[in-house]
Amino acid sequence: MYYFLNYICLNENEYHSPPDLVKPHLRICQIGFEKNQELKKHLNFFYKTAMQNSNVIAKEHLGMFRFSPSEVLKGEWEKVYRNFTLQRAERLGNSFKGKVRIFFRTHDNEIKVVDTTVWATSDDYVSLKGGMSIPVRSILGVEF
Repeated sequence: MYYFLNYICLNENEYHSPPDLVKPHLRICQIGFEKNQELKKHLNFFYKTAMQNSNVIAKEHLGMFRFSPSEVLKGEWEKVYRNFTLQRAERLGNSFKGKVRIFFRTHDNEIKVVDTTVWATSDDYVSLKGGMSIPVRSILGVEF
């Protein structure tokens, strides 16, 4: 699995520097994945816990849920990584009509998953195929 963070594209053993993969506003600094404990902690939680304890729903049923009123991610790096993955999901959806899995937290503190195509992202909302939207503050992560 690869993580694209700032200038650095990392898997467990490789280091690359592909500056064209990331938008300039995400280039906060060049910090290695292994040095950023906050992001590593979030990714470990996300990939181990959230995927196992979530319910998959149809995108047509998103209107039935109330989303988390507060930000679900606490760390700044977690938010940067979430925004970056949402932008990648938007490019995938617009270019190839590819689907992603979006993990989000509801008002009842439950973790839900929706398989959908992302059409647009903004600072506050993600627009999905079918006219549905999810507030960014309630999104835990994106799986490709």
